[in-house]
Amino acid sequence: MNASSSTTAIDSTLPFPISPCKVDEQVIADYQTNDHVLIPQPDNPNRLADLARWMPGVKPGQPAAGDLNPVVKWQLLAIERVKAWLWGLFGINLSRCYTMTNLTTQSRRRFLMNAGASALAIPTLTDALGRPIQSDSAQPGRKLGIALVGLGYYSKNLLAPALQQTTNCRLAGIVTGTPAKAEEWMKKYDIPKGNVYDYKNFDRIIDNKDIDVVYVVLPNSMHREFVVRAAQAGKHVICEKPMAITPADCQAMIDACKKADRQLAIGYRLHYEPFTQEVMRLGQQKVFGPVRFVEASDAFKIGDPTQWRLKKSMAGGGALMDVGIYAIQGARYVTGEEPISVTAQFSPKTDPQKFKDVEETLFWQFQFPSGAVSNSTTSYTAGVERLYASCQDGWFELSPAFGYGPLKGRTSKGPIEMPVVNHQAAHMDGVCKDLLAGNKLPNHVTGEEGLRDVKLLQAIYRAAETGRKIDLKG
Repeated sequence: MNASSSTTAIDSTLPFPISPCKVDEQVIADYQTNDHVLIPQPDNPNRLADLARWMPGVKPGQPAAGDLNPVVKWQLLAIERVKAWLWGLFGINLSRCYTMTNLTTQSRRRFLMNAGASALAIPTLTDALGRPIQSDSAQPGRKLGIALVGLGYYSKNLLAPALQQTTNCRLAGIVTGTPAKAEEWMKKYDIPKGNVYDYKNFDRIIDNKDIDVVYVVLPNSMHREFVVRAAQAGKHVICEKPMAITPADCQAMIDACKKADRQLAIGYRLHYEPFTQEVMRLGQQKVFGPVRFVEASDAFKIGDPTQWRLKKSMAGGGALMDVGIYAIQGARYVTGEEPISVTAQFSPKTDPQKFKDVEETLFWQFQFPSGAVSNSTTSYTAGVERLYASCQDGWFELSPAFGYGPLKGRTSKGPIEMPVVNHQAAHMDGVCKDLLAGNKLPNHVTGEEGLRDVKLLQAIYRAAETGRKIDLKG
């Protein structure tokens, strides 16, 4: 490599940051004397460079012609110590490098200026076997900033605490219509006042580079408005389930995010939960043979009769819209199929005043293309939380199956042993990992998945209201 070509490589054509790599006192002497530079190797990420191998014509061990800039020298030695620490503790190898020799004085000076500004930038990482460790972001260690829209129970008691445990995202902002809540959250989570919005000035979030993702945690009837506004502000969006009240609202949300080139995830936390992932595997991979029958039910006793969940205009319905959606999801992800028909029945109301606007209890039955059938219950006046599958050669179940954990499972061969995780942290980390990497979100957590569920919710209501079997194949 001649001086001209190396100058061009350093000054204009490298598509990656230049960072020093292998350094010790002797290498610094070589560095100063021979004008050679060590940088991360981008073109062959699977090869471990031999640290004893130098470019032809460069002889290690030559005495230094002079002292290197002490600041740069300190920075280079610091990197070597970080490398040794990472290798000793985690088996991470930072030693893949190659040399660029015979740089002109001008190009080397420019390199040293660049290195001085970012000399602690970490080169491409490998594990102890030399395999590349993939970064989740162009900026290693970066966390996406999440703004929570709506500071009710779920945000206060589950999402905000979970964001203290996440690795790919952090609590960066809030949106609330209650000034007292804003003050409380700013103090508790050290949120800057500039990252606090109300529902009227929410659109100003477009100018806030500290916020990357908006998490909509509002009554169902408000989901469409704030998902659309968040997308128009250039933010990725996570929206709590159900996605919306109507399929038309869902489609408008999907369209708005696509138009803004932003991604939309629905709050399907269980898709990132290990016990749930295991029953997905057992069913979809037919570990116990084909699934023949599924029971998926979720119900609880609701409290405050004045809450928005009991107002149809805000919730879109009763128990089915709130927790019945978990049972719909359970039957779908255990079989790995979409139902082809549904029948459903309302139960008599035990408290007509409390449930004057929405259903209290509802039953429904799905048929699937494989011949499998499911039976489900949801209610606001009973406690049940179970996902059970009977298969040709055995069975498996989760109970509890849909709550915030810990979940518990077993099969016809014994207990299901899986790690217990924070559902909300796992969910937000999973979504943000893909966003950081620039990946498309998996189909099973996107707006399209949310739209499928809302269509099924509406079909169940139609079946219960008409007493007819509803064909879902169209």
